[in-house]
This record gives sequence, C-alpha cells and structure tokens, in this order.
Amino acid sequence: MSELNIIGTSFLESYYNFILISFCIFLNGCIKDNTVPNIHGNWKGFYNNQDILFIFEEDKSCEFRFYDDHLNKLIILKGEFEIDYSKRPIPLSIRHIKQVEHSLHTIIKFIDTDSIIISEFSKRSKLRPITFSEEKQLILTRTK
Repeated sequence: MSELNIIGTSFLESYYNFILISFCIFLNGCIKDNTVPNIHGNWKGFYNNQDILFIFEEDKSCEFRFYDDHLNKLIILKGEFEIDYSKRPIPLSIRHIKQVEHSLHTIIKFIDTDSIIISEFSKRSKLRPITFSEEKQLILTRTK
C-alpha cells in the first residue's frame, strides 16, 4: 500500500507541476509588450544613391534633408508631423511644410526600436499607401 501511495503522490506532484508550468507559459504568452514605438530622433537612409535624413522632434516639428542632383544643392524641408501609433500600418503625415504647398502622407512600420520602413509619400491622405512595396519603400535607421 505504501508503494501505491508513493506513486500516487509522485503522480499528483507531477500533475500539479505540469498545471503550474502550463499556467505560467499561458500567462507569459498573454502579456503583451506595451512599449510604445518612438519616432523621435534622427533617422538616416539611402535612396537613389543619396543619403536622406529625417529628424523628428518631440514638439512635433520635423526636417527632411536630401541632396537634389538636378538642382545641385541640399534640400531641407521643415514641417510638423502627425503619427498614430494605434493603427497598422502606422500613418505618418507631415504638414505645414514651408517649402511646398501641400502635406506629405505615408505609412511606416517599425522593424525594431532603431529601424523603420517608410513607404512612398502621397500629396493626399486618402491616397497614401496602405501596404509596403519593395520598390517604393525606404529603410531608415536611427542615428545616435
């Protein structure tokens, strides 16, 4: 009878351990990473054999710098950005650009905290891309 009791206790302990471990794994899978992506900072990329720099400030101001081969000069566009992290893909709009008469609208996706994919820009928010296309996207890396 004592052998049966030992086997029964061992089985119950194993069963309870299994339930406890399963519950911990379940809880770990349910807990989401609530870190909010952050676009603030300097982002550098490469497009058409040119370096491109985006600067997003915490006060919602931004700059977009690139070299224009046709004009043979550095172009700096300054404006104010709007971003909605709750949507997927993440919409980004740059408004009140002094150098152009329209806003620029696009979508972005965070690869990780220091890398994003940005799609081509549109002049109208309703015509902004809704998906990413290999030919019309740019990968930006946060610079320190």
